[in-house]
Amino acid sequence: MLKKYLKIVTVVGVLVAAALGLRFLFSISYGAVTVINDSHEELTGVVAVCGQTFNVPALMPGDRDKIRYKLVADSSYAVAVKFKSGKELRKDVGYVTNGIEFDDELHVTDKDVEIVYRH
Repeated sequence: MLKKYLKIVTVVGVLVAAALGLRFLFSISYGAVTVINDSHEELTGVVAVCGQTFNVPALMPGDRDKIRYKLVADSSYAVAVKFKSGKELRKDVGYVTNGIEFDDELHVTDKDVEIVYRH
C-alpha cells in the first residue's frame, strides 16, 4: 500500500513540476515605454519594438503617452517623430530583453530621442 501511495505522490509531483515548467516557458512578459515630449513644439510619432508598431498621438510640450507591448524578442526602440514644424527625427535607442519586464521613458527633445529612465 505504501509503495502505491509513493508512486502516486511521485507521479503527481512530476505532473505539477511539468505544468509549472510549461507555464514559465509559455508565459508572456510585457514591457512599457512612455514617450515624453520635452521639445518646444507639438509632435506625433511612431515607436516600434519587438515587431510591434505603435502610433504616438499628438503630444504638446510636456505631454506623455504610455505604450504597453509584448516582450516576445530582444529588440530596441525604433522611434520616428514628426514635429508640427515639419522637422523629423529617427533613432534606434535602448534595448529590451525577452523575459525581463521593462518600464522605460523616451524623452524627445528638439534635437534628440534618449532613454532617461529605465527599470
